Amino acid sequence: RMNKLQTLAQNRAFIPLLGLAALPYYNQAHPDQRNYTSEEITKDGKLHCDLMEWVTHLSNSAAALTIMDLTVEHEAFLRANGLSAPISYNSPNPEIKWTLAQAKGIKTEDLTEEMIKELVIPDPYEHGRMPEFLKAVRLMSERVDKSKPKVAYVMGPFTLVAKLIGEFQTMNMMTDSDETKVVDRLLEKAQETIERYVLSLIKEGADIIVILDPSSEYALHVSIEDGKPSQFEKYIVEPANSLARVINQKGRLAIMHSCTRKMYEPAEAVLPLLAEMNVQCHSIAANVS
Repeated sequence: RMNKLQTLAQNRAFIPLLGLAALPYYNQAHPDQRNYTSEEITKDGKLHCDLMEWVTHLSNSAAALTIMDLTVEHEAFLRANGLSAPISYNSPNPEIKWTLAQAKGIKTEDLTEEMIKELVIPDPYEHGRMPEFLKAVRLMSERVDKSKPKVAYVMGPFTLVAKLIGEFQTMNMMTDSDETKVVDRLLEKAQETIERYVLSLIKEGADIIVILDPSSEYALHVSIEDGKPSQFEKYIVEPANSLARVINQKGRLAIMHSCTRKMYEPAEAVLPLLAEMNVQCHSIAANVS
């Protein structure tokens, strides 16, 4: 018996990766209503569903996707801990400039392991825009053709860590034995955050979970520079496998989308590591030579 991914592959399914990029066309197609903004769409589960349901029907997509937004978990984590999380909607995709240290009003080097231990894990039904993204999945599962898998996105645990500490700061801390403890402790918090969110997305009707891990390129860089592939395994492979187990135990499918900007070279150093991931599908955005 084939799973939903195998069925889609066998049928050479057409699934356009459209999200907020489709919003201008959605607004043009609905002259009877006012033009919505990216901010409004990502803060309202019904509007989110309206947009993506329209995209699914218009494109005759074989699957119904939610919006890809790499600020959802970042914002929820900061807000769960009583911190501000200003979101910029000036670029095509929402962005949060603030790290955990900036939100706390301290320097990155002042983050301690004890400080990380005290951080609260966000509740997907309470903090940030997670509740609205869950609402979007729930509405899509109710309104979109049952034959079309519902696809939701989550941030990879290491990418959440890199967003909370800062990407280059994280890479530097990974090479310092004392500072690595802060990264490791925050990775544990990030893992629990994403796993809770995953379970909530599945509860609301998600069939396929795509793990977005753009910061994996930084872990890969440290692994290659230090000659320690165990770094990539520790920060990328193991967290991905843990998430995949959670997803698969619920009878759902996991896709790893590394979405790196420029790296993943040399291929001989990367592909064996990717093969260690127990996900059902890999999506690699960058060229692999």
